[in-house]
Amino acid sequence: MDYLCNFYGSDKAEYWQEGKGHGYTKYYTEELEYKKDKAINILEIGSFSGASAAAFSKYFPMSKIFCLDINITNFRYKSKSIDVYGLDINNINEILKFFKKIGLSNHQQYFDIIIDDGSHKLDDMLFSFNFFFKY
Repeated sequence: MDYLCNFYGSDKAEYWQEGKGHGYTKYYTEELEYKKDKAINILEIGSFSGASAAAFSKYFPMSKIFCLDINITNFRYKSKSIDVYGLDINNINEILKFFKKIGLSNHQQYFDIIIDDGSHKLDDMLFSFNFFFKY
């Protein structure tokens, strides 16, 4: 996982193109290895260029990845397993439209993994966690 994040340019790697990264990949590998060969749904909130989504699509080859970002003009990675949606994560109406588009009904458990790397404001993170946890 670390190699893939580094390769695609995700700051989630221990080291990436711009230097020291966050090193989240060691936790992803430890905690999520058992899902590697399963058909899973991943929600990534705050996808920026899609580098980590590209890494996830290679690491979890049977996955479907849903990327949400307020600005999708930076997104550069395309794949059949990656769907990109431009929306404001604090706008419940936009989220409900996204749910409808992917066929998700209210309070249905749908995502196997949710990565929130969107807004780094505490209020936004708490909203995101409280809203999406049930899914």
